[in-house]
Amino acid sequence: MLHFGEYLRQERLSQGLTMQELAERLEVSPQFISLLESTKRHPSDKLVQRTARLFEEDLNYLRFLAQPIPEAQKRALFESPSAPDYIPQSMRTNIMVQDTDDALMEALLRAPALPDPEEDTLYHFGVQVRVSAAETSVPRSLIGQVRSDPERFPLKMQAWSDFYEAYYTRHAKGRSAAKDGFANLCTRMQTETAEAYPQRLRYLAVLHLALCHHEEGDLEDARRLYNQALEYSAAVDDPAGQACALWHLSSLDRDEGDTIRMVETLQKALRIKDIPPFAIARCRTDATSGYLALWRNDDVIAGANETIKLWRSSTLPGPQDDKSLCLIRMEISAFDAALRMDREEEARNWLSRVRSMRVRIELPDVQEAHLSAVTGVLLIGRDRLTQAKKHPNAALRLELPDNDDGNHLRVTCQRLLAEIAVLERRYVDAEAVLRDTERVPALKSAVRELDRRGQVAFAWVLLHRAQSDAEAASAVLDEMEKTLKAVVADDKRIGDTPLVAHLEDRIGELREGTSE
Repeated sequence: MLHFGEYLRQERLSQGLTMQELAERLEVSPQFISLLESTKRHPSDKLVQRTARLFEEDLNYLRFLAQPIPEAQKRALFESPSAPDYIPQSMRTNIMVQDTDDALMEALLRAPALPDPEEDTLYHFGVQVRVSAAETSVPRSLIGQVRSDPERFPLKMQAWSDFYEAYYTRHAKGRSAAKDGFANLCTRMQTETAEAYPQRLRYLAVLHLALCHHEEGDLEDARRLYNQALEYSAAVDDPAGQACALWHLSSLDRDEGDTIRMVETLQKALRIKDIPPFAIARCRTDATSGYLALWRNDDVIAGANETIKLWRSSTLPGPQDDKSLCLIRMEISAFDAALRMDREEEARNWLSRVRSMRVRIELPDVQEAHLSAVTGVLLIGRDRLTQAKKHPNAALRLELPDNDDGNHLRVTCQRLLAEIAVLERRYVDAEAVLRDTERVPALKSAVRELDRRGQVAFAWVLLHRAQSDAEAASAVLDEMEKTLKAVVADDKRIGDTPLVAHLEDRIGELREGTSE
């Protein structure tokens, strides 16, 4: 980052501000903000001072960026050993990106058709890319030379060669086939002189080895390796690398069913200084899903409003379809949260936004089912039962995965169908549907399993009350109270969540209705 305008744009996007909002805070016009960000204008010193106060940045650093001097001079100062203290460490000593020899080696070894290894991750929406033998012939020829006569090449070149050999295997045959290559390289770099290997290579090798273990379901080793990647990126003050490692650690938290820790890990990532806009969007999106599970509904809507701006930005990297899916996922979550808070008009606005996006992109089954379930809730609330039942029925016909996401949605849709049956006085049908929920396996996430049990229990209470069986309704509520106390006793963190407060309030409301 060499220009004041580049800094201004990054900070604006990272904080989810529009040009209009930033202009108001800096007391200038949105047009001038646009000119600054495109480096077509230079700021006054008063504007630089206001910017430093707004973003709590070193004033001398911003004054340096605002100087109209050639880029080459600024870059030379960044890389100089005598660089002033106000220049961030990441701009002058980040050896993960500034080692010229390593950049040259990578340029020789990497086939242009393949993605940058740093972006070939789950976090970056990375997928296996098939490349022809012709496209990899030149770098593979060089790899062959290094392997056949290693004495001619320095240790760094040998290590980069081994990394790219494993990387080509990953794209040709999958991560499992590449695991041994990455593992052997990591072992060698740990046992030999550490200074012989660049930090970027150490980071990439351990990150890709972690991805191999993660894909195979070896979550313990994957966690250890992601933490190692986090250490390597933190050692050289690389915020993008830290955010990537923490996002993958949060995905392990999710896979292990620890929703609360998942949110905490993502919040840790969002506190990283100078975190890039893509990292903010990616981490906020998953954090918002966690907020929804915890019933932090205000945080869901706030997160959606902030993050959607980032996903809509044309400058944010990543495949457009993947970014659009993240955006619509946020909108569906906000739709759900608004309905939970009985803000129907706001919920309908979110639904309209979802529908406008949905015509442009096909939703994965999980998102389609979530949208159907929440639409069903909206229609039940408006007493449009015939239309309402179509949505959970449609969701249950989708190929939902056999995991927490899929099973939670199955139970939600079954619960909705049971409630509709009760409202239509089809009590035998309602009981049959609720019996079906018992065949859905327990969820890994204690938070989501508690929510699932609450949904089913409250549907049973509605059925028993409709049948004038107050004793059976009271027994269900007693059992739900015991379950709630047991879950909170087992994990004290859950007791502080809005989900527990919601369940306690709902139990109280239903008890009052049962006793009347």
